[in-house]
Amino acid sequence: MRFNDAPPMPGHEIDPKYGNLIMNMTLPISKEVFLRGSDGHPNYGKVPFGKNVTLSVEVESKEKADKIFTALAKDGIVAMPIADVFWGSYFGMTEDQFGINWMVSFEYPKK
Repeated sequence: MRFNDAPPMPGHEIDPKYGNLIMNMTLPISKEVFLRGSDGHPNYGKVPFGKNVTLSVEVESKEKADKIFTALAKDGIVAMPIADVFWGSYFGMTEDQFGINWMVSFEYPKK
């Protein structure tokens, strides 16, 4: 998914010259393991070394996603509250109390 694939969000406009950058990609390694990546985007600032890795947890229910997200976010910093997102997932991002970045998601079944 590229940045220009995202729906318009007031206050978060994407400069067309950056629209072709990768917003989200997934490389499956096995059923349980995959790598996700993204190009850095100038609108979101420079990512400092040590903050350029985020651990991702995908679970089988919204309830489990809420439980894990809440635990990770306790005494941390929520970057994106967990909620339904335009690409069809229930998703959130947080930094835990130890400074580790996390993404938590539940993928809705494909119709």
